[in-house]
Amino acid sequence: MLRVYLLALLLVCNMLQAQHNIIGNLAQYKNQKIVLYGFNYEEKIELASTTIDSIGNFKLNYTESYNGIAVLSILNKEQVLFVLTEPKLHLDKGFFDRTSKFPFTNSKENSLFFNYKEKLKINQQILPALQHLSMRYYDNPLLKKQKKIWKLMKKEQERIKLEEEKFIASLPKTSYLSWFLPLYKLMHDMPLTANVFKERISKNITTFRTINFKDNRFKNSGIYEELIRGHYIFLGAVSKPMDTGYIQMNKSTRYLINSLKDDKIKLNKTANFLFNFLEKRSYFKASEYLSLTLLEEHYDLLERSLINKLEGYRKLKIGNIAPDIDLDATTKLSDIKKTTLLVFVASWCPECKLTNERLFRYYLTWKNKGVEIIYFSVDTDKNAFETVYANAPWKVYSDFKGWESTPIKDFYVSGTPTFFLLNEELKILSRPKSVEQINAIIKNMSSKVKGIDK
Repeated sequence: MLRVYLLALLLVCNMLQAQHNIIGNLAQYKNQKIVLYGFNYEEKIELASTTIDSIGNFKLNYTESYNGIAVLSILNKEQVLFVLTEPKLHLDKGFFDRTSKFPFTNSKENSLFFNYKEKLKINQQILPALQHLSMRYYDNPLLKKQKKIWKLMKKEQERIKLEEEKFIASLPKTSYLSWFLPLYKLMHDMPLTANVFKERISKNITTFRTINFKDNRFKNSGIYEELIRGHYIFLGAVSKPMDTGYIQMNKSTRYLINSLKDDKIKLNKTANFLFNFLEKRSYFKASEYLSLTLLEEHYDLLERSLINKLEGYRKLKIGNIAPDIDLDATTKLSDIKKTTLLVFVASWCPECKLTNERLFRYYLTWKNKGVEIIYFSVDTDKNAFETVYANAPWKVYSDFKGWESTPIKDFYVSGTPTFFLLNEELKILSRPKSVEQINAIIKNMSSKVKGIDK
């Protein structure tokens, strides 16, 4: 019995030792709840919470397995990010009032982090100003003679750059910051590079394509999706014409897929996020490349829900023949025999209501060009359907089976409104994303359309 008791005591002691903590005194927030949050990729998770006592003392215990970026919150007001990698942290009493320079009185890693963030903020204000002035001195005949001043400005830019590089290089290789800060810097560099430092474009792109996206440290960093999102926005901003941007996006997509193909869970999570993001930004050629590459090369690794989302680009590519769906018991899509804008809608969809108004403005003009509008609704409620579409000037259909409807599945519809522009033979002419885009296409076509480029 004694042996069992000792084993239990030892287990409890080990569990207690496994707890890391943050302690402090925040008298100005006595009796308030304080919460410690971490990250599971982009999801914010609660690591610990407690109530500050009547004299301001608190202690937050969290598991030692968490190693990454965190945030503290009082009164639902989130504060700046900090590094949560040390076992015992003492919060400075001025942290929430922003009267302290560093959040913790005993954290070397956070002192380095906050010093770096402050310098980065200042440098990103100074460097564009120096760049602008140096270019003015270089280009203006009246100022070009002042070579000494121009050289000093270029020298200062180089000094700042080297100082940042030396700081990161000086960090211990085992330090979380030695991994995190180069990625953090890249995120903040991309907008500046796109707008000011064009000479850095190639380097920024190359740096992204050397990142190990399988690294487990991303899990608690809170920057995984933000870094990827920022890169594609960056490529869109620096690429003229946009076809050049799509080439670069597709290269980065290929790099991401190859990086993650041995991690099925992360591949699916990243592909799903990236597809949604590219679609939202209207980078359709990039989302098509992502879809086709995954389906053709990594089909066995994909989750069914992701396959259904991506299949729309393979089976419903521009130039393919669309499924000949039953619109009702007596009418098939092929019976229309006209160039048709097929729109998948729902009576409860706010964006669909706006689409109705926009389409109505163009309907007669398009009809005169031989274009018919056909709605197919995801509705299950017949009364709601009839109420909303009773006065529609075009044909509106529904089988009231919702997302289980065969036409919805055949066209891989995952949201409303979804548009398909088809010719009289059901050839997919375009997969437009807005009424304005549709109008631009129809405006330039003849009444006998055989093919339209997206």
